[in-house]
Amino acid sequence: YLDGQIEDGTLYGDIYIKGYGDPTINEATLKLFAQKLSEQGIQKATGMIIGDDTYFTGDTLPPGVDEEGETHYYGARISPITMSPNDDFDASTIIVEVTARNIGEQPDYVVIPHLSGMQIFNEALTVVNDRENKLEIRRINNTNQIKITGEIPEGESAKVWVSHQDPTKNTLQFFKVLCEQVGIQFSEQCRIVNGIIPQQADLIYTHESETLEEMFSIFMKLSNNSMADIFVKTMGKLQHGVGDYAHGLQVVQAYLEKHQNNFEAWQFVDGSGLSHGIRLHSNGISQLLFKLQKEPYF
Repeated sequence: YLDGQIEDGTLYGDIYIKGYGDPTINEATLKLFAQKLSEQGIQKATGMIIGDDTYFTGDTLPPGVDEEGETHYYGARISPITMSPNDDFDASTIIVEVTARNIGEQPDYVVIPHLSGMQIFNEALTVVNDRENKLEIRRINNTNQIKITGEIPEGESAKVWVSHQDPTKNTLQFFKVLCEQVGIQFSEQCRIVNGIIPQQADLIYTHESETLEEMFSIFMKLSNNSMADIFVKTMGKLQHGVGDYAHGLQVVQAYLEKHQNNFEAWQFVDGSGLSHGIRLHSNGISQLLFKLQKEPYF
């Protein structure tokens, strides 16, 4: 969305992106967004880049994620504005690849697709190739800082998925870079903030995700936690008007009731099953799968 006027190639106003939880947004999608802005004749923008991520509510960090899990892809934060670094749809993450150099030197690193507003501190060293690989790549909890520490033997490499601290803002940081690459300049006052789209804003482009059918094999076979939690929050929003875990899990329970499944002892906390508070039993799961054989989607 655009909220402002374009005069002589300058947008006097703000750029808004509204998210609906699409986990398939990636670098190519964000490049398309930047191109759509360029096609409006925008060469310079004076205002802010504003992310409207109000489609989901509640804590962005999934329940049950501990301090160790927060920095990894399996415990990534959930936002309706997010991006994936690859075709596995590991939403709200970037990939950091580290390669050893000469002994005693700091290793090289690359970030896929982009640092997205985060910072990297490389404190690791390359050691002789008969030493153990003790390299560690992790984001410091509740910060945008990523540290590369430890030792990596000569000739070796490592690759780690690191979660975003703030998926909305980190995604829009990368979007801003891609806009600059297509020739759009931003004023020094430009900031990336959260906000709600005003009624007078003009919609210039809508991107649709892949279908659930297209996403589902990746979701299930790769046990993608981010997609699971996004799906649950989306169900809550669509069925009850609230995009949080509690309302999404009401939809799950209603589905089980529809199939007359014995779930009295079951307890749901999130969509992914990452939380230790979840309680299921194998007889109930087997019973559900047996009944689902009659469904066309089985």
